[in-house]
Amino acid sequence: MLMVLEDDDDLPANYGALAAVLANVRHATLMHMEAVWDEQVFADAAQHVTADGLLVSSGLVWAQRLGVQTVSSPVTASALLDRAAREDVVVPLHPCNSGSVASAQGLIAEAKRRGVQHESYRVMRNAAGAHVVDAATLDPITASGAWTQDRFGRLRQAGRQGQSAQNRTTTHVRIALIGSEADHRGVNPATLAALGDAADAQDMDVDIIYIPPQSINVDNMTRLFAGIDGIVLPGGSDMSRVPGQVIAARYGFVSLVPVTGLCLGMQTMATAAAQIASGSDEVDLAEANPAASLHSFIRLTANDGSCVHRLGDQVVEIGKGSQLREILGERFTIRTNHHFRLNPRVLGLLNDAGVTVCATDASGHIADAIEARDHPFYIGMQGHPEVSSSADHPHPLLCAFLEAASRLRKR
Repeated sequence: MLMVLEDDDDLPANYGALAAVLANVRHATLMHMEAVWDEQVFADAAQHVTADGLLVSSGLVWAQRLGVQTVSSPVTASALLDRAAREDVVVPLHPCNSGSVASAQGLIAEAKRRGVQHESYRVMRNAAGAHVVDAATLDPITASGAWTQDRFGRLRQAGRQGQSAQNRTTTHVRIALIGSEADHRGVNPATLAALGDAADAQDMDVDIIYIPPQSINVDNMTRLFAGIDGIVLPGGSDMSRVPGQVIAARYGFVSLVPVTGLCLGMQTMATAAAQIASGSDEVDLAEANPAASLHSFIRLTANDGSCVHRLGDQVVEIGKGSQLREILGERFTIRTNHHFRLNPRVLGLLNDAGVTVCATDASGHIADAIEARDHPFYIGMQGHPEVSSSADHPHPLLCAFLEAASRLRKR
Protein backbone atom coordinates (compact mmCIF):
# COMPACT_ATOMS: atom_id res chain seq x y z
CA MET A 1 0.00 0.00 0.00
CA LEU A 2 1.32 3.43 -1.00
CA MET A 3 0.21 6.32 1.22
CA VAL A 4 1.02 9.70 -0.32
CA LEU A 5 0.95 12.68 2.05
CA GLU A 6 0.99 16.09 0.39
CA ASP A 7 2.14 19.03 2.48
CA ASP A 8 2.31 22.49 0.91
CA ASP A 9 4.49 23.87 3.72
CA ASP A 10 7.87 24.79 2.24
CA LEU A 11 9.87 25.08 5.48
CA PRO A 12 12.66 22.49 5.77
CA ALA A 13 11.90 21.93 9.48
CA ASN A 14 8.45 20.58 8.56
CA TYR A 15 9.64 18.26 5.82
CA GLY A 16 8.25 14.80 6.57
CA ALA A 17 7.05 15.76 10.06
CA LEU A 18 3.39 14.76 9.66
CA ALA A 19 4.42 11.87 7.40
CA ALA A 20 6.31 10.49 10.40
CA VAL A 21 3.11 10.81 12.43
CA LEU A 22 1.08 9.00 9.76
CA ALA A 23 3.68 6.24 9.46
CA ASN A 24 3.57 5.80 13.22
CA VAL A 25 -0.24 5.59 13.28
CA ARG A 26 -0.41 3.17 10.33
CA HIS A 27 2.62 1.10 11.41
CA ALA A 28 4.06 1.78 7.98
CA THR A 29 7.53 2.41 6.60
CA LEU A 30 8.47 6.06 6.06
CA MET A 31 10.35 6.68 2.82
CA HIS A 32 11.23 9.96 1.14
CA MET A 33 12.20 11.19 -2.28
CA GLU A 34 14.95 13.63 -3.21
CA ALA A 35 14.32 17.16 -1.93
CA VAL A 36 15.81 20.20 -3.65
CA TRP A 37 16.14 23.30 -1.47
CA ASP A 38 17.17 26.83 -2.30
CA GLU A 39 20.44 26.99 -0.34
CA GLN A 40 20.52 30.77 -0.67
CA VAL A 41 17.32 30.91 1.39
CA PHE A 42 17.76 27.80 3.55
CA ALA A 43 21.47 27.21 4.11
CA ASP A 44 20.83 24.41 6.62
CA ALA A 45 17.86 22.73 4.95
CA ALA A 46 19.69 19.39 4.77
CA GLN A 47 21.51 19.09 8.08
CA HIS A 48 19.97 16.00 9.63
CA VAL A 49 22.66 13.35 9.98
CA THR A 50 21.74 9.69 10.15
CA ALA A 51 23.64 7.10 12.17
CA ASP A 52 24.95 5.35 9.06
CA GLY A 53 26.30 8.49 7.46
CA LEU A 54 23.60 10.18 5.40
CA LEU A 55 22.90 13.90 5.18
CA VAL A 56 19.18 14.46 4.60
CA SER A 57 16.49 17.12 4.99
CA SER A 58 16.51 18.66 8.46
CA GLY A 59 12.81 17.98 9.10
CA LEU A 60 13.46 14.23 9.05
CA VAL A 61 14.74 14.63 12.60
CA TRP A 62 11.06 14.29 13.63
CA ALA A 63 10.91 10.74 12.32
CA GLN A 64 13.83 9.83 14.55
CA ARG A 65 12.45 11.74 17.53
CA LEU A 66 9.04 10.06 17.19
CA GLY A 67 10.75 6.68 17.11
CA VAL A 68 9.24 5.72 13.77
CA GLN A 69 12.37 4.11 12.37
CA THR A 70 15.89 4.73 11.18
CA VAL A 71 15.81 7.45 8.51
CA SER A 72 16.84 6.09 5.12
CA SER A 73 18.41 7.75 2.11
CA PRO A 74 16.13 9.27 -0.56
CA VAL A 75 14.64 6.78 -3.03
CA THR A 76 13.44 6.96 -6.61
CA ALA A 77 9.76 6.72 -7.49
CA SER A 78 10.40 3.27 -8.96
CA ALA A 79 12.06 1.95 -5.79
CA LEU A 80 9.30 3.50 -3.69
CA LEU A 81 6.57 1.73 -5.68
CA ASP A 82 8.46 -1.57 -5.61
CA ARG A 83 8.51 -1.37 -1.80
CA ALA A 84 4.86 -0.27 -1.63
CA ALA A 85 3.85 -3.36 -3.60
CA ARG A 86 5.15 -5.49 -0.70
CA GLU A 87 4.36 -3.42 2.41
CA ASP A 88 2.70 -0.24 3.67
CA VAL A 89 4.77 2.83 2.81
CA VAL A 90 4.22 6.51 3.61
CA VAL A 91 5.92 9.14 1.44
CA PRO A 92 5.85 12.90 2.11
CA LEU A 93 5.60 15.24 -0.86
CA HIS A 94 6.46 18.91 -0.34
CA PRO A 95 7.11 21.81 -2.71
CA CYS A 96 10.82 20.90 -2.59
CA ASN A 97 10.06 17.59 -4.32
CA SER A 98 10.02 19.33 -7.72
CA GLY A 99 6.42 20.50 -7.26
CA SER A 100 4.37 18.45 -4.82
CA VAL A 101 1.05 18.45 -6.72
CA ALA A 102 2.57 17.30 -10.00
CA SER A 103 4.70 14.69 -8.22
CA ALA A 104 1.70 13.35 -6.32
CA GLN A 105 -0.37 13.04 -9.48
CA GLY A 106 2.47 11.32 -11.31
CA LEU A 107 3.17 8.94 -8.42
CA ILE A 108 -0.49 7.94 -8.12
CA ALA A 109 -0.76 7.44 -11.87
CA GLU A 110 2.29 5.16 -11.86
CA ALA A 111 0.92 3.26 -8.84
CA LYS A 112 -2.32 2.63 -10.77
CA ARG A 113 -0.37 1.47 -13.80
CA ARG A 114 1.57 -1.02 -11.67
CA GLY A 115 -1.48 -2.17 -9.77
CA VAL A 116 -0.15 -0.87 -6.43
CA GLN A 117 -2.84 -0.01 -3.90
CA HIS A 118 -2.71 3.59 -2.85
CA GLU A 119 -4.26 6.23 -0.59
CA SER A 120 -3.94 10.01 -0.73
CA TYR A 121 -3.71 12.35 2.24
CA ARG A 122 -3.03 16.02 2.82
CA VAL A 123 -1.76 18.13 5.70
CA MET A 124 -4.16 20.85 6.78
CA ARG A 125 -3.17 23.56 9.24
CA ASN A 126 -5.39 25.78 11.36
CA ALA A 127 -5.36 27.45 14.77
CA ALA A 128 -5.71 24.06 16.48
CA GLY A 129 -2.60 22.68 14.82
CA ALA A 130 -1.65 20.48 11.86
CA HIS A 131 -3.90 17.58 10.85
CA VAL A 132 -3.61 14.68 8.43
CA VAL A 133 -6.78 14.51 6.35
CA ASP A 134 -8.14 12.34 3.56
CA ALA A 135 -7.24 14.12 0.31
CA ALA A 136 -10.64 13.50 -1.26
CA THR A 137 -13.02 14.18 1.64
CA LEU A 138 -10.77 16.38 3.83
CA ASP A 139 -11.94 14.34 6.80
CA PRO A 140 -9.28 14.22 9.57
CA ILE A 141 -7.55 10.93 10.29
CA THR A 142 -8.80 10.70 13.87
CA ALA A 143 -6.03 8.43 15.12
CA SER A 144 -3.35 10.97 14.21
CA GLY A 145 -5.02 13.91 15.97
CA ALA A 146 -3.84 17.52 15.79
CA TRP A 147 -0.16 18.33 16.19
CA THR A 148 1.40 21.55 17.39
CA GLN A 149 4.85 22.78 18.38
CA ASP A 150 5.88 23.66 21.92
CA ARG A 151 8.10 26.63 22.79
CA PHE A 152 11.18 24.58 21.90
CA GLY A 153 9.72 23.84 18.47
CA ARG A 154 9.12 20.19 19.35
CA LEU A 155 6.31 18.41 17.55
CA ARG A 156 3.66 17.45 20.11
CA GLN A 157 0.15 16.05 19.92
CA ALA A 158 -2.34 18.76 20.88
CA GLY A 159 -3.33 18.45 24.52
CA ARG A 160 -0.08 16.68 25.39
CA GLN A 161 2.27 19.61 25.61
CA GLY A 162 4.36 18.22 28.44
CA GLN A 163 6.16 20.03 31.20
CA SER A 164 7.91 22.53 28.94
CA ALA A 165 4.64 24.20 28.02
CA GLN A 166 4.32 25.50 31.59
CA ASN A 167 6.44 28.02 33.42
CA ARG A 168 8.54 26.24 35.97
CA THR A 169 8.86 27.34 39.57
CA THR A 170 12.31 25.81 39.98
CA THR A 171 15.57 27.00 38.40
CA HIS A 172 15.29 29.68 35.74
CA VAL A 173 18.11 30.32 33.25
CA ARG A 174 18.55 32.55 30.22
CA ILE A 175 20.35 30.87 27.32
CA ALA A 176 21.65 32.69 24.26
CA LEU A 177 21.11 30.44 21.25
CA ILE A 178 23.15 31.86 18.41
CA GLY A 179 21.06 32.11 15.26
CA SER A 180 17.73 33.59 14.30
CA GLU A 181 14.52 32.18 15.71
CA ALA A 182 13.28 31.67 12.14
CA ASP A 183 16.26 29.42 11.37
CA HIS A 184 16.01 27.38 14.57
CA ARG A 185 12.27 26.87 14.20
CA GLY A 186 11.81 26.73 10.45
CA VAL A 187 15.03 25.41 8.94
CA ASN A 188 17.12 23.27 11.30
CA PRO A 189 15.07 22.51 14.44
CA ALA A 190 17.25 19.92 16.19
CA THR A 191 19.29 22.23 18.46
CA LEU A 192 16.29 24.06 19.89
CA ALA A 193 14.42 20.79 20.41
CA ALA A 194 17.41 19.21 22.15
CA LEU A 195 17.64 22.16 24.54
CA GLY A 196 14.00 21.53 25.40
CA ASP A 197 14.80 17.88 26.13
CA ALA A 198 17.63 18.89 28.45
CA ALA A 199 15.46 21.53 30.15
CA ASP A 200 12.81 18.92 30.92
CA ALA A 201 15.39 16.48 32.24
CA GLN A 202 16.91 19.14 34.52
CA ASP A 203 13.49 20.49 35.55
CA MET A 204 14.50 23.98 34.47
CA ASP A 205 12.62 26.96 33.11
CA VAL A 206 14.84 27.89 30.17
CA ASP A 207 14.34 31.22 28.46
CA ILE A 208 15.84 31.13 24.95
CA ILE A 209 17.33 34.38 23.66
CA TYR A 210 17.96 34.19 19.91
CA ILE A 211 20.96 36.19 18.72
CA PRO A 212 21.73 36.14 14.97
CA PRO A 213 25.52 35.89 14.61
CA GLN A 214 25.59 38.50 11.86
CA SER A 215 24.37 41.03 14.45
CA ILE A 216 27.24 40.40 16.89
CA ASN A 217 30.30 42.64 17.02
CA VAL A 218 32.87 43.65 19.63
CA ASP A 219 31.05 46.93 20.31
CA ASN A 220 27.67 45.40 21.18
CA MET A 221 28.59 42.01 22.64
CA THR A 222 28.45 43.16 26.28
CA ARG A 223 24.95 44.53 25.77
CA LEU A 224 23.74 41.51 23.78
CA PHE A 225 24.91 39.01 26.39
CA ALA A 226 23.95 40.97 29.50
CA GLY A 227 22.10 38.70 31.93
CA ILE A 228 22.83 35.58 29.89
CA ASP A 229 23.64 32.39 31.84
CA GLY A 230 24.93 30.29 28.94
CA ILE A 231 25.74 30.43 25.23
CA VAL A 232 25.02 27.72 22.64
CA LEU A 233 27.00 27.87 19.41
CA PRO A 234 25.25 25.59 16.87
CA GLY A 235 26.52 23.87 13.78
CA GLY A 236 25.65 24.82 10.24
CA SER A 237 27.01 25.41 6.77
CA ASP A 238 26.69 29.20 6.44
CA MET A 239 30.19 30.64 6.89
CA SER A 240 28.82 34.18 7.29
CA ARG A 241 27.96 33.12 10.85
CA VAL A 242 31.57 32.44 11.82
CA PRO A 243 32.79 35.95 12.81
CA GLY A 244 29.81 36.51 15.13
CA GLN A 245 30.10 33.05 16.65
CA VAL A 246 33.81 33.59 17.33
CA ILE A 247 33.02 36.87 19.11
CA ALA A 248 30.30 35.15 21.15
CA ALA A 249 32.76 32.41 22.12
CA ARG A 250 35.39 34.98 23.10
CA TYR A 251 32.86 36.78 25.26
CA GLY A 252 31.88 33.55 27.03
CA PHE A 253 35.51 32.54 27.49
CA VAL A 254 36.65 35.84 29.03
CA SER A 255 33.45 36.44 31.04
CA LEU A 256 33.37 32.86 32.42
CA VAL A 257 29.87 32.32 31.03
CA PRO A 258 29.16 28.63 30.19
CA VAL A 259 29.56 27.91 26.49
CA THR A 260 28.91 24.77 24.48
CA GLY A 261 29.57 24.37 20.77
CA LEU A 262 28.25 21.83 18.29
CA CYS A 263 30.42 21.04 15.25
CA LEU A 264 30.94 24.51 13.71
CA GLY A 265 30.32 25.80 17.24
CA MET A 266 33.33 23.87 18.53
CA GLN A 267 35.41 25.19 15.66
CA THR A 268 34.55 28.78 16.53
CA MET A 269 35.28 28.10 20.22
CA ALA A 270 38.76 26.80 19.40
CA THR A 271 39.34 29.71 17.04
CA ALA A 272 38.30 32.21 19.73
CA ALA A 273 40.74 30.69 22.25
CA ALA A 274 43.57 30.73 19.69
CA GLN A 275 42.85 34.37 18.85
CA ILE A 276 42.95 35.30 22.54
CA ALA A 277 46.28 33.51 23.04
CA SER A 278 47.85 35.01 19.92
CA GLY A 279 46.38 38.46 20.38
CA SER A 280 45.37 38.42 16.72
CA ASP A 281 42.22 37.78 14.74
CA GLU A 282 44.41 36.49 11.91
CA VAL A 283 43.74 33.01 13.27
CA ASP A 284 40.59 31.80 11.53
CA LEU A 285 38.84 28.87 9.87
CA ALA A 286 40.14 28.01 6.42
CA GLU A 287 36.58 27.48 5.21
CA ALA A 288 35.45 30.91 6.38
CA ASN A 289 38.62 32.92 5.75
CA PRO A 290 41.02 31.30 3.25
CA ALA A 291 43.32 34.34 3.44
CA ALA A 292 43.92 34.11 7.21
CA SER A 293 47.60 33.84 8.15
CA LEU A 294 46.95 30.81 10.40
CA HIS A 295 44.06 28.44 9.85
CA SER A 296 42.57 27.02 13.02
CA PHE A 297 40.75 24.30 11.05
CA ILE A 298 41.96 22.70 7.85
CA ARG A 299 40.35 20.35 5.36
CA LEU A 300 40.03 16.67 6.23
CA THR A 301 41.98 14.57 3.74
CA ALA A 302 42.73 10.89 3.16
CA ASN A 303 46.23 9.48 2.78
CA ASP A 304 46.09 10.11 -0.97
CA GLY A 305 45.22 13.77 -0.41
CA SER A 306 41.57 13.47 -1.43
CA CYS A 307 38.96 15.37 0.56
CA VAL A 308 37.00 13.51 3.23
CA HIS A 309 33.47 14.16 4.46
CA ARG A 310 33.17 12.56 7.90
CA LEU A 311 29.56 11.52 8.34
CA GLY A 312 27.57 9.34 10.71
CA ASP A 313 28.17 7.76 14.10
CA GLN A 314 31.75 7.76 15.34
CA VAL A 315 33.14 6.41 18.62
CA VAL A 316 35.37 8.94 20.38
CA GLU A 317 37.97 8.40 23.09
CA ILE A 318 37.65 10.85 25.99
CA GLY A 319 40.74 11.85 27.96
CA LYS A 320 41.30 11.03 31.62
CA GLY A 321 40.74 13.82 34.09
CA SER A 322 38.63 15.85 31.67
CA GLN A 323 35.33 17.46 32.50
CA LEU A 324 33.86 15.83 29.41
CA ARG A 325 34.83 12.37 30.66
CA GLU A 326 32.85 13.01 33.85
CA ILE A 327 29.84 13.77 31.63
CA LEU A 328 30.12 11.13 28.90
CA GLY A 329 32.50 8.47 30.21
CA GLU A 330 35.59 6.92 28.66
CA ARG A 331 34.06 6.38 25.22
CA PHE A 332 31.03 7.90 23.58
CA THR A 333 29.34 7.77 20.18
CA ILE A 334 28.79 11.08 18.45
CA ARG A 335 27.04 11.92 15.17
CA THR A 336 29.41 13.73 12.82
CA ASN A 337 29.13 15.87 9.70
CA HIS A 338 32.26 17.84 8.88
CA HIS A 339 34.89 18.42 6.18
CA PHE A 340 37.47 20.20 8.36
CA ARG A 341 39.58 19.26 11.40
CA LEU A 342 41.59 21.10 14.03
CA ASN A 343 44.96 22.24 12.70
CA PRO A 344 47.78 20.79 14.86
CA ARG A 345 49.60 24.10 14.40
CA VAL A 346 47.20 25.85 16.80
CA LEU A 347 47.60 23.35 19.64
CA GLY A 348 50.29 25.49 21.26
CA LEU A 349 48.03 28.53 21.21
CA LEU A 350 45.16 26.54 22.68
CA ASN A 351 47.40 25.29 25.46
CA ASP A 352 48.50 28.88 26.18
CA ALA A 353 44.82 29.80 26.51
CA GLY A 354 44.17 26.88 28.87
CA VAL A 355 42.19 24.90 26.31
CA THR A 356 42.87 21.21 25.71
CA VAL A 357 41.75 18.58 23.25
CA CYS A 358 39.78 16.29 25.55
CA ALA A 359 38.50 13.74 23.01
CA THR A 360 39.75 12.30 19.73
CA ASP A 361 38.81 9.70 17.18
CA ALA A 362 40.30 6.20 17.50
CA SER A 363 43.38 7.24 15.50
CA GLY A 364 44.06 10.17 17.80
CA HIS A 365 44.43 12.46 14.78
CA ILE A 366 41.02 14.15 14.77
CA ALA A 367 40.08 16.41 17.70
CA ASP A 368 36.51 15.51 18.59
CA ALA A 369 36.13 17.78 21.64
CA ILE A 370 37.85 20.64 23.41
CA GLU A 371 37.44 22.14 26.87
CA ALA A 372 38.95 24.94 28.93
CA ARG A 373 40.71 23.86 32.13
CA ASP A 374 39.90 26.84 34.34
CA HIS A 375 36.47 27.74 33.04
CA PRO A 376 33.10 26.79 34.58
CA PHE A 377 32.00 25.19 31.30
CA TYR A 378 33.68 25.74 27.95
CA ILE A 379 33.16 22.47 26.04
CA GLY A 380 32.70 21.97 22.33
CA MET A 381 32.24 18.78 20.32
CA GLN A 382 33.11 18.14 16.69
CA GLY A 383 29.77 16.43 16.29
CA HIS A 384 26.03 16.88 16.55
CA PRO A 385 24.67 15.82 19.95
CA GLU A 386 21.42 17.59 19.12
CA VAL A 387 20.35 15.18 16.36
CA SER A 388 20.53 12.14 18.64
CA SER A 389 18.56 13.77 21.46
CA SER A 390 14.94 12.95 22.27
CA ALA A 391 12.43 13.70 25.02
CA ASP A 392 13.18 10.34 26.64
CA HIS A 393 16.93 10.49 26.07
CA PRO A 394 18.25 14.06 26.35
CA HIS A 395 21.90 14.44 25.47
CA PRO A 396 24.18 14.43 28.55
CA LEU A 397 26.34 17.26 27.19
CA LEU A 398 23.40 19.65 26.97
CA CYS A 399 22.12 18.58 30.38
CA ALA A 400 25.53 19.31 31.90
CA PHE A 401 25.64 22.65 30.09
CA LEU A 402 22.30 23.71 31.60
CA GLU A 403 23.52 22.61 35.04
CA ALA A 404 26.54 24.90 34.62
CA ALA A 405 24.27 27.75 33.50
CA SER A 406 22.11 27.28 36.59
CA ARG A 407 25.18 27.46 38.83
CA LEU A 408 26.07 30.81 37.24
CA ARG A 409 22.52 32.05 37.81
CA LYS A 410 22.69 31.09 41.50
CA ARG A 411 25.97 32.90 42.14
